Amino acid sequence: MEKKTINANNVEIITKGNKMDNVELVYKGNKMDVVETNNVKTNGNKMDVADTNNVESVIKEKKMDVADTNNVELVIKEKMQDKIADENNDELAIKEKKSTRAKRRRRRNRSNTTTQQIVTEEINRMSCLRSIGCNGFVFLFSILFISIAEFVAFYIYANPAGNATPFARIGTPYIWVYLMFSILFFLRFIYFSIFWNKDTKNRMKRKYLHNNNRSNRRQNPIMRVVNKIYFEKLGINGRYYLWKLYLFELIENCVQFANLLNVYTCTLPFEFVFLFTVVLFIESIWRSKFMYFKLYSSKSAHIIAVQDRNRQIKIDICVDVFFLLVPPCILRFVYNMPISVEEMISITIMPSFSLLVKLPGVFKQMILENFHKVVLNREEEESKKMNRRRKSVYRSLDYEKIQVNQNKYFPRRIKLTIFIFSVSYALTLIVMMIAQISSLSFQKDCESTLHNKYVWKNGCKIKIPLCKRTFNPKCNCAYLYIENEKNLTTLPQNMVTEMDGLRKVFIRNCSLIKLPSNMENLVEMTSFEVSLNNLTEFHVNVKRWEKLVKLYLMYNNIKHYDEEAMWTHQNLVSLDLGNNVGINMPDKIHLPRLSYLQLSNIEINLDIGFSQKQFPALIFLYINGNNLQKFPDYSLKTNLVKLGISRCQLRSLPSYLSEFSKLLYLDARNNNITAVDADLKVLIERNGIEAYFSGNNRLCKFEKSLDCEPICSKYCLSKKAPNNGYCDIECDEKVCEYDGGDCLA
Repeated sequence: MEKKTINANNVEIITKGNKMDNVELVYKGNKMDVVETNNVKTNGNKMDVADTNNVESVIKEKKMDVADTNNVELVIKEKMQDKIADENNDELAIKEKKSTRAKRRRRRNRSNTTTQQIVTEEINRMSCLRSIGCNGFVFLFSILFISIAEFVAFYIYANPAGNATPFARIGTPYIWVYLMFSILFFLRFIYFSIFWNKDTKNRMKRKYLHNNNRSNRRQNPIMRVVNKIYFEKLGINGRYYLWKLYLFELIENCVQFANLLNVYTCTLPFEFVFLFTVVLFIESIWRSKFMYFKLYSSKSAHIIAVQDRNRQIKIDICVDVFFLLVPPCILRFVYNMPISVEEMISITIMPSFSLLVKLPGVFKQMILENFHKVVLNREEEESKKMNRRRKSVYRSLDYEKIQVNQNKYFPRRIKLTIFIFSVSYALTLIVMMIAQISSLSFQKDCESTLHNKYVWKNGCKIKIPLCKRTFNPKCNCAYLYIENEKNLTTLPQNMVTEMDGLRKVFIRNCSLIKLPSNMENLVEMTSFEVSLNNLTEFHVNVKRWEKLVKLYLMYNNIKHYDEEAMWTHQNLVSLDLGNNVGINMPDKIHLPRLSYLQLSNIEINLDIGFSQKQFPALIFLYINGNNLQKFPDYSLKTNLVKLGISRCQLRSLPSYLSEFSKLLYLDARNNNITAVDADLKVLIERNGIEAYFSGNNRLCKFEKSLDCEPICSKYCLSKKAPNNGYCDIECDEKVCEYDGGDCLA
């Protein structure tokens, strides 16, 4: 066999042992020449290769069907090309991967940069209308309106009826609650009106520009603690906010149910009580339906979403505003029903507190959402410019985070508890509505029960058959109004037991000669007037009427009454015993809250002194038509606003009267006064005092600076009384044209 040699300059034969089985051919170039086998290199142990037969055997063992050296060259080329291609592919893959990562990094940086630029631009051009929006302004001015409403309630209780010194009864217990809420709501309004811009900017920077650490360092240490303890846990986005939200709801429902039983059904007629019951029923049904859906619907619907939470907050706010404003306005402006401070607080305390907590949080959240929408819209615009379809990462991230966190701490068993409570509450209200409707048929028999057509059908203006008796109605009444019924001489005796919810009594210009016995059992009484009647006695222990603020018994013939109970009452504000000729006056007097006292024309010798010790809050004092033996004491100078001393047989006025700095009215007609102190004249001019001196002939003959023009009647108290829209009994005479027509209506 002929000896063959391989000339391969670029071929290495590498051995990995002593056997030819481990021979590897490595291609090191593009060309392959055949050379003598003597030029073959070996790596490792030497190879005893004599002729081409050894090479051929190696090729065969490698399963290479090569017939000659040309075939060997082809195999080597193919293997080398495959290896080079693999290496090139690996390099390309690595480069492509690096390029993709770089593109992603650049895109992310560009996205972050774009968002930060948008936020920075929007912060710099932030405006009141864009940030707060119409809904925000509604909530902001709701805070102001509630502040005003709270102050009005405070003002009404702090001031006596009529024109008086402001806040004369500021010491009345518990009225400070209204002043406190008014101040807190007003401060909230001022804070948001002034600092909404700064507060919003700080929040946006912390949210989008990652300035949390820097902002926390700048924050007051106390605010950091408050933020950590309250806002992160109980704030509107805090983890326990759902607990707080629904706990407030349940407490409010319980309070309003108690008010329904003890206040509304005892002070308001059927239609308003039924309305309040329906409002509470609708709220509880809504909550029941919502919780049922969250408990028993698909698994994905178990979560209370942020939108669900916000909707529930708005419903609560509407209900709170309704019960804060509607019941007090109806009581005050529709029926003028006197109600104690304690009862009014029981109506308004929970709605006030709830709104104080909810309104600011909702307002701030609304501003943040408005700003968030602006940022999202700008991001979408930028995305369209860059042909990006990806939506903003801020679109749902925060809401998802908040609702997951809040639902994590609001487990299913709590939802079930709220559902059971709401259903039970709704069923109870249904029972109450049925009882209210059924009471209408019961009222048809009350006229025969009371044996008096004037009392129930025509006289009872507010019928309250279910007052503290939900399932056992009776002929109860809150407001009894009877006028100009000359045939009415007595009231039914069973009125005291049937109408034990009476709060206001007004009986004028009738022929009543006697009151039922045990009238002191009407312990809810707040205002009692029986005037222009024929009563001769008033044996009622009014001390048991602890809520009584107004007692008018003028124009009767009362001689005997419970003097000690009347003149030592602790809560009485207005007392009128005028024109009860010869009525007795006690020695012991102490009326700490009395601001209005009318003792005109009782025609007795008055020597009680009228000091601040007896009347620490006295503002109006009318003692016309008596023999005044002691002029009102100097100690009244700090409070007294109106003083009537006409027809009191006075010869002079004390010099200290000029020190009554708050005096606005002085009636000194028909006396024997001969001179007026110069300082008193200065006071009259400085204060613009409505002062009358007619009938003092010697004084008016020489003194032209004082008002000596007579009024239409010596009993009429003011030239301003006629035609003022109110019937002043003193001016109800023909010479005064029946009080300018006011008493003809």
